[in-house]
Amino acid sequence: MKRNDLVKTLIIMLSTVVATVGLAILLNLHTAPIIEANKAGAANDLLLNVIPDGVKFDELYNSENEAASTLTVLPQAIVPTGDCTDGTSGKLLTIYQETSGKGFAFRFQMSTKFSANPMEFTVGVSADGKITKINQDSYSDSKPVGDAFVSSFTGNDSALSGVEIVAGVTYSSKAIKAHNLSTSSSYSIANLSTWIS
Repeated sequence: MKRNDLVKTLIIMLSTVVATVGLAILLNLHTAPIIEANKAGAANDLLLNVIPDGVKFDELYNSENEAASTLTVLPQAIVPTGDCTDGTSGKLLTIYQETSGKGFAFRFQMSTKFSANPMEFTVGVSADGKITKINQDSYSDSKPVGDAFVSSFTGNDSALSGVEIVAGVTYSSKAIKAHNLSTSSSYSIANLSTWIS
């Protein structure tokens, strides 16, 4: 191969690589904001599902980035994690505030000694401390707790009167009740907004 042919081949290859990298960068610049907007939209849809008349939500607390959270120190009433002697455990993942004052949304993760994977729920709580709706984001037990159990929380405050543990899925329904729903409504009753820094 002649030297000129080798130089031409290298220039063509280098030009192709530079053009490909340049196009990839331009594509990323164009699509990255769209991808982020879609992620934010999906998260907002989940929150709107539990507070249907909500407008916009601000994240107050995130267990994965506590230092950057608005709520850098949780009120004493809020226990972000909890392990019980019966083998259930729970963790508060995130807290959102609906910006027009309609309430709060809480995301929880809980597990039992029978859970293959942690269960996750999103709970909407009105400004007066009533549970507006619950969304089962993920549920790993082989037997479901059922829609009747989940909907029995709607309209309740932290007392959860009338909410019964489900036979056959005692540990899961107990974990859901203990580690997520009863405490989320008490957060709002305790006026969580007074702790926002």
